[in-house]
Amino acid sequence: MTRRRAPSPGGRRYLLGLSGWLDGQKTEAQGAWSLLPAGDPLSDKASALQAEAQQLAPLRHKSPTVTGVLPGAGHLYIGKPLQALTTFLLNGLFLTGAASALHEGLEGTAAVLLLFETGWYLGTINSARAGAREFNRRQQQAATDHLLATYGLPRLDLEQLQLPALGLRLSF
Repeated sequence: MTRRRAPSPGGRRYLLGLSGWLDGQKTEAQGAWSLLPAGDPLSDKASALQAEAQQLAPLRHKSPTVTGVLPGAGHLYIGKPLQALTTFLLNGLFLTGAASALHEGLEGTAAVLLLFETGWYLGTINSARAGAREFNRRQQQAATDHLLATYGLPRLDLEQLQLPALGLRLSF
């Protein structure tokens, strides 16, 4: 039976810094990386990771508040032009229908159309805000995946973990 070697102190600091960075604790990560001894084999990798991580810091962020203020324009802001067009079109149709109904003296119809317009408008506000949050989440996940793929530890798969064993085959 082979024993697993514990990571070196430099390896632990490197992993602590990577874990901290991915967890959003950037100051602690920088501190862990700065404590790596100069002769440690991971110090060059930590320096490269630190430099790239600082470049990744200003991710493109979309504000959910901004997208919620004007839902149709907010959908354009987060890069969803089809939803923006649908929002503008349906808002315009509901408001035009309500104005036309009021002009014809159909207050009940106008009230129903405005009720639907209010529901639609509030729904598009929530949709635009959710889209901005999803955009931000995808940006952060892409940066995290890149850092892990470039600087993380190699992943073990099942083929690497298989051990030789005794096989038994029964035939009738």
